[in-house]
Amino acid sequence: MAVHLWSTSLDSPANDLPELLSTDELLRLGKISHARARQAFLRSRVATRRVLAEYLDRGAGNLVFAYNRNGKPTLADDAQGIEFNLSHSGDMCLIAVAEKNRVGIDIEPVRKGRDYHALANRFYTPDENQLLDSSADEALFYRIWTLKEAHVKARGLKLMEGLDRFECSCTDNGTLAVVDKITERREAWAQRQWAFAPGYEAALVVLGTEKFQLSHHRLET
Repeated sequence: MAVHLWSTSLDSPANDLPELLSTDELLRLGKISHARARQAFLRSRVATRRVLAEYLDRGAGNLVFAYNRNGKPTLADDAQGIEFNLSHSGDMCLIAVAEKNRVGIDIEPVRKGRDYHALANRFYTPDENQLLDSSADEALFYRIWTLKEAHVKARGLKLMEGLDRFECSCTDNGTLAVVDKITERREAWAQRQWAFAPGYEAALVVLGTEKFQLSHHRLET
């Protein structure tokens, strides 16, 4: 099983192509008041269209998306079974693409010195907070967050719903495992976590226990 991971910088103006967006995307863009957030929405959406057009025999502006009740996008008329997910934070945007396997991606900037314990007390389970308290690694907070959010996004759930539903624990080899508190079992998803770039933590999950081959591609800017 192969997964392609595309990356691009949100600081690049190469994706300032609003003419590629659909009417509903342009309406959403117009409702964003903060300039930086508006720029990130435009550039990440255009980048996603450009990436998916690489796999389909049509132009980036001709892609049609459907959305579930929580806003997760899928290709509306794709007969090839292309699955994708995107995440952007800071100046980074990642787009994961797989064939016929649901996929979730999340990236977060690691903010040194941040009071992440206050956030953890609010959003993490007691066992996850205990795990954080036993570690001096500040990046662990972000590793837990990105892994949980990647699972949430792969399923198309609401973030707050998923943060409560999934719980991370540490395995004997030091990696994180996710338990679905509804089914009370570890999830049958393959996963990968890594420091994607200096100051960034990322997590990728793919449906199925089969190991996947991950290749990284840069979107030309």
